[in-house]
Amino acid sequence: MSNQAELSKQDAQFRDFALNSDIWRVVLYVCTPLALYQSLTQVFKIFDSMMAAHISALPSQRSPTSPRST
Repeated sequence: MSNQAELSKQDAQFRDFALNSDIWRVVLYVCTPLALYQSLTQVFKIFDSMMAAHISALPSQRSPTSPRST
């Protein structure tokens, strides 16, 4: 029984890159997609807040059959 996990070719290449490459290249390689994803998420949250604020700022519309209070 072997205690080693079998890695795919792509996993083995990334492992070699992560262990033997310059640390800053590894950090940038791993963190850049995460930072882009987080930035896009933040932008969509801002747009969502803007749309929600716009919707809540609209005057309430009464239906034509609703009784008017005078």
